[in-house]
Amino acid sequence: MLHIMLASSDLTVFNDVFQVLKSKDNMKLSYVGSAAEGMELINEGDVDVVAASEQLSDSSGLAFIRKVVTEYPLLNCALVSSLSAEDFHEATEGLGLFFQFPQRPDAASAEKMIELLDKIYMLNSRVGGGTQS
Repeated sequence: MLHIMLASSDLTVFNDVFQVLKSKDNMKLSYVGSAAEGMELINEGDVDVVAASEQLSDSSGLAFIRKVVTEYPLLNCALVSSLSAEDFHEATEGLGLFFQFPQRPDAASAEKMIELLDKIYMLNSRVGGGTQS
């Protein structure tokens, strides 16, 4: 089972993403509102993917991702960002983020993330025969 943690001070940022992900088989979803809660959940050891919004209650999303990558370099991370692709690359260089969500993540961006995760984790064999549209 793939465990995806959504991190944001405002859960509505990930509403569409959450709806898409919860419809998939063999995915566990968690939500945290702060970097402290996120690190606590990650420390428990079963988080596979971290998706952070631009702001958490106690940290920026980018600062949180930097902390995650420093302590858990093998976790796959995604970040909501309004930056252009080039500026995002500059701001996150060296962090190994696998995905940039648009400022307002929608169902289409969730599906794109799942496509990338499928390539990383071979989800077709883990998510009930493939992604659903």
